[in-house]
Amino acid sequence: MQRSAKPRAHFAFRSLVIFIVLLVSGEPVAFAGKSGMAYIAVIIDDVGNSWARGLQAIRLPGPVAISVIPDLTYSTRLAQHAYGRRKDVILHMPMEPMDRKELLAPIGLKTDMDKDRIAQSLETGFESVPHAVAINNHMGSQYTSDAEAMDRLMSVIHEQKPEIFFVDSLTTPKSKVSDEATAYGIPSLARDIFLDNERDETAIEQQFDKLVAIARQRGYAIAIGHPYQETLAVLQRRLASLSDGDVRLIPLTMLVAMKTQEREPWR
Repeated sequence: MQRSAKPRAHFAFRSLVIFIVLLVSGEPVAFAGKSGMAYIAVIIDDVGNSWARGLQAIRLPGPVAISVIPDLTYSTRLAQHAYGRRKDVILHMPMEPMDRKELLAPIGLKTDMDKDRIAQSLETGFESVPHAVAINNHMGSQYTSDAEAMDRLMSVIHEQKPEIFFVDSLTTPKSKVSDEATAYGIPSLARDIFLDNERDETAIEQQFDKLVAIARQRGYAIAIGHPYQETLAVLQRRLASLSDGDVRLIPLTMLVAMKTQEREPWR
């Protein structure tokens, strides 16, 4: 197993570029180290099936990350459009679940795959989702809880995509993502809140309130939602109002760069 800090320079540089772009464009972004400020990052998963819903997600205010499932009808076009709108693009890679294994797409990662097969699937995924800066797992409760499978995956990422970081969707409390990512020097983040397990605007509002509460307590928090009409409606309202308060929406790339450099701008 190789241990490396080489990816860190990629994130520091990308973070600086994104910060400058957001500042020039007038997007809401906080200066690192501002006293009393809390930070949130929001990811919209499962983009790629619907052009209309994908566009709505991309047009949400601020640097919301767009996580695209590969090999769907609109995967490539929506990834390109998100990149053009200066959104972080994520490869939402299908991975083996504990149950309902028949739902795993042909491109999906299975625990019995060797490194060559993993590399082939990832290559196809990145071709389908251009401009991706990170991977997060679609399903994956079986895969991410298997230390040997995650070791092989992180090894491939380390060798072939050292600029990529990993966002753990935390579909299982037994996830090995953080341990295996750390072993290979790959920055990683983990989801704190699912916004829309209940597709009800009141429930989604309550989850967003929990997200803000976590951020205020810890300094930052990460939410995952989906391109449901209810979720998009709530986020359209709540994200637009953040600029007036003590909580700021920032890009995932900026958050992971801060974490990678072992800085705590929220303290």
